[in-house]
Amino acid sequence: MCDRTVTRVTRNGVCPVNGNGSIGIPYTRGKSAQDPPCGLTYLRSTPKGQDYPLKASLTWETDWTGTDGAGGQLPDGAYGDEQSVTVGEVQSVNRD
Repeated sequence: MCDRTVTRVTRNGVCPVNGNGSIGIPYTRGKSAQDPPCGLTYLRSTPKGQDYPLKASLTWETDWTGTDGAGGQLPDGAYGDEQSVTVGEVQSVNRD
């Protein structure tokens, strides 16, 4: 977003897929100083009665190998969707 209401937080720009097929990890107490493996940081709460649009997409690469050793790469797959997000509170620390 151009108005700096949200920043992306990833270690390397890629969100890894967990063994169970989920992406990212839930926030737990005590991890506020750690960068998540995949996430967003909202810098402002949403105006009363409004939401921020969150659009996410997933792209995956697929290769195949036949029993005879033949193989190749298939076209990339892609999926995306949009969801409204309400940010109720944003906390910050100001230091002089």
